Amino acid sequence: MEQRGYILDRGVGDINIVYIEGCNRDGTPNLNRTNAFDDVRLLLTYKDRKWEIVGDWEATTQTGRRYTETPINAVGAAIIELGQQQVWQVGLHRGYEALAQTGAAVIVARDANKDFNRNTDARTKGFYGINQHHGWDAPRDNIGAHSAGCLVGRMVDGHREFMRIVKTHPAYLKNKRHVFRTTVMPYEWIK
Repeated sequence: MEQRGYILDRGVGDINIVYIEGCNRDGTPNLNRTNAFDDVRLLLTYKDRKWEIVGDWEATTQTGRRYTETPINAVGAAIIELGQQQVWQVGLHRGYEALAQTGAAVIVARDANKDFNRNTDARTKGFYGINQHHGWDAPRDNIGAHSAGCLVGRMVDGHREFMRIVKTHPAYLKNKRHVFRTTVMPYEWIK
């Protein structure tokens, strides 16, 4: 992240949100299958002059098969752009606590050709409801209807723990409308 010039919060108690595509919780690469929770959601903090992982959960940054093949938006399913964006605030997703995309417009690729790949797709920017929520304990190999472009932690309890830790960020404790930054990157960037 530092090599790419991304911002990392290093203050006491600061929390950094990171998703790594094609990565298992133990840090090893996987096949990064389509329609699967083959990514990892991490929370990092800087303590005693070193980085510490304070939370890690199975996740996905990809749109599931349902919404890729039958997109909500006529220009194609949303796939979040790689890199760092600061657009999320503590809010609700379908009635439960989540990080909601209410702080700024987000950049996504539009998978018009339905190949589950953002590489050649057009980018759009807007308020699309690209939230960070949970996947109702879905099977690891079936995102189902749990992502139409959102960043999704697979397990309900894991998501609740994610939210509990995120809300300890000093900036959020000072301002409940704090806008959280999140970095999304492929496993290849960390080799």
